[in-house]
Amino acid sequence: MGKDNMNAKRALGIVQSTLKAPKGQKNDFGGYMYRSCEDILEAVKPILAEVNAIVILYDEMVECSGNAYVKAVAEFAMVDSDDKISVSAFAREAVDRKGMDDSQITGATSSYARKYALNGLFLIDDTKDSDATNKGGDEPKKPAPKKPTAKPKVVTAESTDDDIQKQIDEARAGTGGPFNGPEEVDESAALEDAPLPEIIKAEGNNIQYKGCISIPQQKRLWAIAKSDKDGHTPISDEEIKSLVRGYDFADINLIKWQSYEEIVKQLS
Repeated sequence: MGKDNMNAKRALGIVQSTLKAPKGQKNDFGGYMYRSCEDILEAVKPILAEVNAIVILYDEMVECSGNAYVKAVAEFAMVDSDDKISVSAFAREAVDRKGMDDSQITGATSSYARKYALNGLFLIDDTKDSDATNKGGDEPKKPAPKKPTAKPKVVTAESTDDDIQKQIDEARAGTGGPFNGPEEVDESAALEDAPLPEIIKAEGNNIQYKGCISIPQQKRLWAIAKSDKDGHTPISDEEIKSLVRGYDFADINLIKWQSYEEIVKQLS
């Protein structure tokens, strides 16, 4: 069958079996590679010409439970006929995101939704592929961990007069670390300001990030913490957050799966 007589299903099947979309972007926070909407479009353009088809992308704004969602539609259409196939995907627009204005937030949400609409259209799986599991010789070597440097000694509310005098004496003699006056150390600030990993799934107000526990696991943690069965005392929201931060995670949805079972035991 020549390309002039090809229908949308046959043409899309050829594209799906031929397309190789490389991961051209790097997440500096997680240290992994991923593909963007633009990477997919650049890879598919030559194949579209071969099957005489085009791809059209457009968005719609949808409100659900008081939240704004971008509905992205990826449409695969034949050039010489009205035959077409479309796939849609949703992404929730964040109320606020540090360092972005309103138009940038909407644009980033649109790009994310369009990427997953294209993933569905062309059968691209971003969760299980060679980049996620590759341990071969081509894998770049990880830099050696930096040696911890000595932290300045800080006077806190718990410091005694003897502690303060000892630090002063050490500073004068040059045998101790630098001496800083009284200050408050906000250990949670670094967690709050850390960049977020890539979102791989969103259900209402629940978000699953790449490399972190799933949404069902997040719900299980809350259910365990709030349970009053078998003599268990429900744990307050603040106590839950404090426990999670003790493992260096800013929120429950940022817990790494390696720490999940240990945190479950703490909450049980």
